Amino acid sequence: MQTTQILRWIRARLLSDATIVSLIGDESRIQSEEAPEDVVFPYILISVVSPPLPNYTVAARAVTNDAVYLIRGIIRDDSYGNTIKNNQLETIANRILALFHNPGINLTYNIHSCVLDQEYVLTEPPRNDTQYRHLGGRFRISTQAP
Repeated sequence: MQTTQILRWIRARLLSDATIVSLIGDESRIQSEEAPEDVVFPYILISVVSPPLPNYTVAARAVTNDAVYLIRGIIRDDSYGNTIKNNQLETIANRILALFHNPGINLTYNIHSCVLDQEYVLTEPPRNDTQYRHLGGRFRISTQAP
């Protein structure tokens, strides 16, 4: 299934980066779709925005699939102006953008291209005097059709 193959590529790419690993710790802090309640901050969340959709030739043969994934860092912030945590989140987001915008072809995972579709910024409304901040990007990923 191409969705899980793309997720494996994203995880492998994140874990191969020494800066990301030093900022988030171990691979348990890279989550897909939803993080458990006891997740340790900061962490990275990967979400499928649009699953792989085939691009057809005139002969109705699928050649590539395009998917959109949201990859973002998330921190828990107890005060609005916590510069250290915000700088940490910005560093995580900048590494995500550097890793996934135009990384080249990856034949192991059949990735043909990956480009930044849109930067992503979200500050959730406070809950119990705690805010959660998200920073990252939406990426359009093209894979070879099976």
